[in-house]
Amino acid sequence: SLDRIPGVTALLQKDISFALLYLLHAQQPAVLALAIRVLLNLFSSFRPLFKLHLEAFLVTLTKLATDCQGNHQKHTDLILQTIIELCKIKSFTVELYANYDCDAYCSDIVSNLSEFLYKAAFPRGEVPLTGTHILALEALLMLLSSLSKSVSEAETAVPSISSPNHSNQSEAQKLRRSKQRKRVLQQAADKFNKVPAECWQFLEKQGLMTSVNGKPDPKAIAAFFRTT
Repeated sequence: SLDRIPGVTALLQKDISFALLYLLHAQQPAVLALAIRVLLNLFSSFRPLFKLHLEAFLVTLTKLATDCQGNHQKHTDLILQTIIELCKIKSFTVELYANYDCDAYCSDIVSNLSEFLYKAAFPRGEVPLTGTHILALEALLMLLSSLSKSVSEAETAVPSISSPNHSNQSEAQKLRRSKQRKRVLQQAADKFNKVPAECWQFLEKQGLMTSVNGKPDPKAIAAFFRTT
């Protein structure tokens, strides 16, 4: 397996993947299509090695499709078709949500993707309905359908209350806690950018910060920055 060869792994993770991500900005649809295809092959074959690369790939595609709307329809259609193909992969959307939307250090991939598709599916102003809008709607329905199907399968797999094995429930609870913590940190970051003092008060109310004599504990602040 190629991922067991250190030199090849480093080459794939750095030079090759960076060059391919750069080619996503190509003006020629054919070049964009080839870059997407090669990157998808890399992600499907070596997914554990390319978490950050997959995030950059999806964020870039979403931004490109948003910027290209009305100007480069071929690019937008190609990106929407790529999203549809990804949603067809079993458990892919759930993996995205668990590994990115519930990770405090990653983007809200599924949430941002859903918002983009929702906006792209409806014509703006006097713009007539086109195939691109229908394609965006199809991608949105595929995304939601994939998530719904995965959730339904997980619910049927959850053991009964009398069963000693509650691993599925525990995993779901972990994801909920991770997502909630991420929301809290995002709110804290917004407060810190506006009024830092309010950030510490907010974190203290959430149980993520301690105070000494009514003031934020410097050691707690240092530990928070170090570990967050």
